[in-house]
Amino acid sequence: MLDAKRPLRRTPTALVAILALLATPAWGYEYPGEALGLEAHGFASFGWLAAAGNNWFGVDDRGTTQFWEAATNVIARPVDRLRLGAQIYARDLSRYDNGRATLDWAYADWRAADALGVTVGRFKIPFGLYNEELDVDAARVPIFLPLSIYALRTRDFYISNDGVKVYGLVQIGGGGSVEYALHAGRKSYNTNGGFATYLTELGLGERIDTMTTGLNAGGMVQWNTPWSGLALRASLLDLHDFRVDAASPATGTTSHTQAENYWQGVLSAQLELPSATLAAEYLRIHGRAHVEVAPLGFGSDLVDNSAGAYASATWHARRWLEPYAAFEATWADAYHDSASYVYAAVLAVRFQPLAHWSLKAEFRDLWGTTGLLASDNPSGFTQNWQIFALKTTVDF
Repeated sequence: MLDAKRPLRRTPTALVAILALLATPAWGYEYPGEALGLEAHGFASFGWLAAAGNNWFGVDDRGTTQFWEAATNVIARPVDRLRLGAQIYARDLSRYDNGRATLDWAYADWRAADALGVTVGRFKIPFGLYNEELDVDAARVPIFLPLSIYALRTRDFYISNDGVKVYGLVQIGGGGSVEYALHAGRKSYNTNGGFATYLTELGLGERIDTMTTGLNAGGMVQWNTPWSGLALRASLLDLHDFRVDAASPATGTTSHTQAENYWQGVLSAQLELPSATLAAEYLRIHGRAHVEVAPLGFGSDLVDNSAGAYASATWHARRWLEPYAAFEATWADAYHDSASYVYAAVLAVRFQPLAHWSLKAEFRDLWGTTGLLASDNPSGFTQNWQIFALKTTVDF
């Protein structure tokens, strides 16, 4: 007869054996994740945002605390030259994104040599100086990257691409070195994300149903000059067959928008000095699209000839104190820069009481109304207006 109590009598011995096994370093490592070269990082930031003179992103002079972002990522290096990584990101920017978590990037990266690396999956787009740092608040002094180059509403559109990227660094002797990156892929975008919200505000429809690209390709080349700290970069992003399907249930209409070719280029320069960083960039956009509205049979062409530029200076006064100043310019039509524009004088400061805790403040004095929405400002626009922002960030 089986003794029903026997398993119970053996349990302490088995439990001791299991605990002893778990207490023994696996493969010579104290924790299982160390065998994979596993690292976990992230940040959380909370802030306050206000606009005076005009409503901006639905924010007025009363301000809002709907201004936070957070991310967590995991990087693994299971074997030499191979890196795996993924990040989950969420933000609330007034009415944009509303805390919705998204997969920011997830990739496998093989670095064969300094001159050649290959990334497959969802990777950050190398566009301009700072697009690959768009999700790293600790990497910059200002609260916002220059808005004339790095648009806030369309973050989810520009942060990453799904496909393959080839990159590398080539030494050219006394001429310094050259970094390069080429990428291609396609991506389906979140129809509840910030970019989709912006498209509804532009009048494409009350609801975005689909938003895809046939091909999203581009590249970057950077010359690290022989002059200490000076780097020059050119970036290109080309969208082929970008499509948006939208619906307006209230009117019973649908719209189909298609852009066969939509490219953007950025010229960048950065000078790293012992106690300061100087940067300047110029953006040029060329886009043509066509919109069809059913069942009305109405069609119209959309043209985008916009441009943007900025020049900035960051003073590394102390490890814990860095002031920042910049001048930014955005033109709705690069061929007629007086038609519609916005210029911004920016002052910001980062105070860092602890290594992983920062406090930031930013002030923007703006002239012009490009980028503002009439629906946010039913009484009309003010030519001169201001933006105030405060932010605190903890990272690990």
